[in-house]
Amino acid sequence: YREYTSLNNCLNTQTENPNITEPVENDVNPNKNLVTANTIMNVACYADGADTTRVAIDNAWLTGPGNYIRIFAPVASSVVGVSQRHAGVWNTAKYRLSPPVANLNEITVQTNYVRIEGLQITVTRDSGGADGIYTNIGGTGEIRISSCIMKGVLSGTAANLAAISSWNDSVNLEVKIWNNILYDFINGTNNNHVIYSNTSKTYAYNNTLQNVRNGLTHNGGTFVAKNNIVQDATNDGYVGTFTSSDYNLSNIASDAPSPSYRSGQATTLTFSDKAGDDFHLTAGDTDAIDDGADLSGDGLISYTDDIDREIRSTWDIGADE
Repeated sequence: YREYTSLNNCLNTQTENPNITEPVENDVNPNKNLVTANTIMNVACYADGADTTRVAIDNAWLTGPGNYIRIFAPVASSVVGVSQRHAGVWNTAKYRLSPPVANLNEITVQTNYVRIEGLQITVTRDSGGADGIYTNIGGTGEIRISSCIMKGVLSGTAANLAAISSWNDSVNLEVKIWNNILYDFINGTNNNHVIYSNTSKTYAYNNTLQNVRNGLTHNGGTFVAKNNIVQDATNDGYVGTFTSSDYNLSNIASDAPSPSYRSGQATTLTFSDKAGDDFHLTAGDTDAIDDGADLSGDGLISYTDDIDREIRSTWDIGADE
């Protein structure tokens, strides 16, 4: 049996799987002070069916730069027999966090050092403005969100929400977002966003955003955007003034911060199967292929692969190499 039957049971309530009988009952739940324990909390998410419970990672968890919480879908053969992670396209046979409709965040992060890797998350709303991954942290910290697929299912009066948002009390928090595919965050003309930054230092690299009202939104703090794709944006792909940003694409002219490539131009890409929500790049569509900035030496985010774990050579724009 799994130690916990949901991500929430592991990181919030610490409710153990009742099917596990221990010879002598000892508290096997981890110490929430990871700094004192000098450890990393690895939380592996398995594809036993949809995880339907939202999770709050509160500030009872004490974390540090080397003592973080890592939430991931296992993929490497050295870790798991069969990969539990998607391959760049939504897959119900892989781990997915898909709670029912409600005006509540799917993941709320309130501790300072958390990494979220390779998850699939559905954001279902028919009212309100709760976000998919919501961070609200004071002080210094680092939140990493990489290689995830997030899709919106928005209806009714769902408005003023984002797939990923940072509403933080400190400019010393860094939110690093890369290699993600984020789509269908649109509900008519309601004011919805995909990646929203308020006061933190936000870095968004090599993300693919499709079918959105507003894409990346800079409302405060520092926001650096590089190698991002925004397609089928109906209002604004890049909202606000970005810092040191380049090699971004948008379907809207004079929108993407991209002084070095296709500056001011509207770019329409052909994905592998847009109708089937497969947003891999096709070989015949060269506007994003081999035209991105090589970020392997960027220093702010260390990665050399794409959402499928393929090594980037001559870097493409977007989540797929």
